[in-house]
Amino acid sequence: MKDRNEILESFSWSALVAIKMAWCDGRRTSELSDHLFIMSWLATAKKRKIFPGRFHQKLTG
Repeated sequence: MKDRNEILESFSWSALVAIKMAWCDGRRTSELSDHLFIMSWLATAKKRKIFPGRFHQKLTG
């Protein structure tokens, strides 16, 4: 199992890439759209179990 730093690094990189892709596609038009995109991205990542379960629990409370 990856250590915590590797998981956070992977998560951060994935989030930044997703946000940049959304920006290039024109889906980011305001701070609210940024927030909604990030929340949707997190929900999708959780549903697809992209990151370890313990990590998702900390993200979603």
